[in-house]
Amino acid sequence: APWEKRVQTTVDTEIIRQLDTNRAAYVAVSSSARHGMVGFGAAIKTRKHVGDAPTIETFSSTLGPRTEQNPYVGELAAMAHAFGQLQRRKYHSITLLTRNKAALLTLRNPRQQSGQEHICSIYESIAKLKRKCDKIIVVWLPSGEDDELWTCAKEKAKEATRQGKEPQTPVPRARSTTLSVARAKRGTTSSLPCGKRKTRYHQ
Repeated sequence: APWEKRVQTTVDTEIIRQLDTNRAAYVAVSSSARHGMVGFGAAIKTRKHVGDAPTIETFSSTLGPRTEQNPYVGELAAMAHAFGQLQRRKYHSITLLTRNKAALLTLRNPRQQSGQEHICSIYESIAKLKRKCDKIIVVWLPSGEDDELWTCAKEKAKEATRQGKEPQTPVPRARSTTLSVARAKRGTTSSLPCGKRKTRYHQ
């Protein structure tokens, strides 16, 4: 099976309090079920060099009607797409945040749950990433814990389930923005510019 070496998962949120470093990727995923539709959003924070302003990439997708999809599968789909996006560069560590504990437990002990296509995709991507990445970990973020990157992902998930949204295939490319140098020097990621930002598309 593609998950012979299982993903490292944890509920220790202290991991996400560590200072940003270069060659580290921080990912947050979220799903949404509104207006009869299910969608997901994600945000990926990276920096190329020490001292550089972090770059935030975001993406979202409307998966399908609530009668055919659910938030749990939406969360797995977001993870699968995020890990796929990360294969473009080399990182020494990747940390992914999710509030969906069921999705995290599935990665810890995958069986015949729904969303097998996404689970297989996640493990295939992780197998490729581990060739050049020292550490990959998925962290459960309890509802009482705040995290700006996750909030950004949640906003994108809500965008995917606005009234009148239709399913999207394939998932759109990620959009990115660079945080201000001043904020980067302060060592904070508060108030991520999820709503008002200049964007560019990766080719």
